Amino acid sequence: MDILTVETLAETLQELNRPLLTQGLRTLGQDRCAAILADTLTDEASGGMLTRDGTRRRTPPGVFFQRVRERATPQERRRLFPHLARKRNRFLCSYSVTERGSFQLGHSKEGTPWDTSHKPHG
Repeated sequence: MDILTVETLAETLQELNRPLLTQGLRTLGQDRCAAILADTLTDEASGGMLTRDGTRRRTPPGVFFQRVRERATPQERRRLFPHLARKRNRFLCSYSVTERGSFQLGHSKEGTPWDTSHKPHG
C-alpha cells in the first residue's frame, strides 16, 4: 500500500485546509484515513452525500470529514473538532428527578440557571 500523505489527501479531495488534514492523519493514522478516503471516493462516485437537512450535496472534503466524525472516538473528535465540542457543551445541563417525580434542572456550563419548575408528562 502506498503511503498516504497530506499532499495526497489535499489533492484528491481538493481541500485547502491542510492543517486539519495533517491533524486528521496524525490522529487517525494512515490506514484509517486511507479507508475513509476510499469510502469518500465511493460515495462521490455513487452520487455523493447530502447535508444533514438534505437540502444540498456535501463537497468531497465535507464527505471525508463527516466520515472522520463518524469513525473517530469521542476523544479523537474533541482533538480534531474542538469548536464542535464547545458548541455542544453550551446547551448541556444536568437534571435529576425529585422524590415527587418532578425534574430538578441544574445549570449550564456557563452557569446560566435553567427553569426548575418542569414536571414530567404523563
